[in-house]
Amino acid sequence: MRILSKTITSSVIGVSSTMDVNKKIDVDLDFNFRSVFNGILRGLWIRVSSAASSPTAMTIRLAEDTSGDKIIIPDTDSAIAFGLTTTSSGAAVYSIDMRYVSSEAEKLYLFLNTDTGTVNIDSVTLTYEVTS
Repeated sequence: MRILSKTITSSVIGVSSTMDVNKKIDVDLDFNFRSVFNGILRGLWIRVSSAASSPTAMTIRLAEDTSGDKIIIPDTDSAIAFGLTTTSSGAAVYSIDMRYVSSEAEKLYLFLNTDTGTVNIDSVTLTYEVTS
């Protein structure tokens, strides 16, 4: 198995306590070199900034479609850890550890919301394993 990492720089701003289909993040798995993606989704790191009104947690949903209806990872929560010298930027981290097989979805869609307040999403990193 080969471990790969995909980082997406994001310009999604104002993520709030409601999932919004207009504030999704496209995660391209880059598997066009094979006909079927067969791998294990491992970890997800979400870097946030400009936190306002004291958010403490983030919920994610990973889907195969732009509407968030073909769900791969259901709503999953993580605390937002803020930096030691700032309360406006930090990260939420998720351990997924799930086999995912698809011949259709080369791109996944990440939907998210906070428990309260708002954040901007600076980047998202997904790690996954595929057979060599």
